[in-house]
Amino acid sequence: MLPRIKLIAIDVDGTLIGSSKKPSERVKEAIKAALSAGCEIVLSTGRSRYTMRPIMHELDLNGPVILFGGAVVLHWGNGDIWHRVLMPKELVKDVVAVMRSYGIGAVIMADGTESDCVVAERLLPPTEQYIQRNRERLEWVEDMTKVVPFEPATVAGIGNEEVAMKCIQELREQFKESLSIAVSYSVAYGGWVVEVHHRDGNKGKALKLVAEKLRVKREQVMAIGDNLNDIDMLVYAGFSVAMANSPEAVKQIADEVVPSADEDGVAHAIYNFVLQDTA
Repeated sequence: MLPRIKLIAIDVDGTLIGSSKKPSERVKEAIKAALSAGCEIVLSTGRSRYTMRPIMHELDLNGPVILFGGAVVLHWGNGDIWHRVLMPKELVKDVVAVMRSYGIGAVIMADGTESDCVVAERLLPPTEQYIQRNRERLEWVEDMTKVVPFEPATVAGIGNEEVAMKCIQELREQFKESLSIAVSYSVAYGGWVVEVHHRDGNKGKALKLVAEKLRVKREQVMAIGDNLNDIDMLVYAGFSVAMANSPEAVKQIADEVVPSADEDGVAHAIYNFVLQDTA
């Protein structure tokens, strides 16, 4: 029998939400039931505070949330920042140069404390789909290898699988000691997202911090994810769950595999692995 789970960490895109781009009614009911049973629900995402507002509101969550792939952890209800690590500007310039060499248009994301803006460079813009989805908060500079307007929480770019994997390999060879580097497939953007953060900014370290802050033992933590950037979080958790839509590398390290996001896999995990002894 599983130890009683007290903290459930849930990735967002591809896990909490699928092709409908919002949590299903069954998933919302399962999360509500877990909260009523005394569990802490922590969403863990590469998204910003700005793009998480509708989801947090819809689920009526007011506790801690992991943003920017673990670079920022904050308490949604009172706004307290539990963890924030930003990238030095000089490193940002070097990362942008590597991405550009692979034809990937980089963007940098403000951490949301003073601004929610995203900055792109005119020299090599991001994909048109990215521009359209972020037009309201998108700002521009000419060349980010020369001018970086602030220390960002994330540097990101989108490419096809072959290009993204080659870019990731070079970034890891150059910056493995100083940066946290991840890649994941985005249904929303139709491509592979290269994400770069401060070396202490990943979902595993962020989840460990949240668990310790809430005084929850590691074996009482369940993490649910679907992508390569969730692996650190799944490895940390005492019990890990991968979605059916996950790559094989994610499924192989998980304790259980549940149906896809479109088939309410998060609800399946909560009802079968957390609430089975409270029903």
